[in-house]
Amino acid sequence: MPAYELTPERENEIIEKWAGNISKYGMELPALMFLWPLEPISTVIAYTAILPAAPVLDFLGLRGFEAVTFFSEHGNVKRLLKRIEELEDAKTKEKGFWK
Repeated sequence: MPAYELTPERENEIIEKWAGNISKYGMELPALMFLWPLEPISTVIAYTAILPAAPVLDFLGLRGFEAVTFFSEHGNVKRLLKRIEELEDAKTKEKGFWK
């Protein structure tokens, strides 16, 4: 794997981008259901599932090695989950519960 480090600013950009896209398409619940169980083993997932696909993802313009670096840091997954929940709460408050 190429040496790849993410600055805290870049980590925040990734969290905002991914959480924003998840919220934009109304996929908060599936994302939370998928990410919560994987959170404790995110480093293992990063190296066993994402890393082998990273060159292909990079070829497709998806920054695969950046995703590996992001998910290998345990705290990033927690921060992503928290941001998704915050956006979901904001949408719920904005629309009202029964609308």
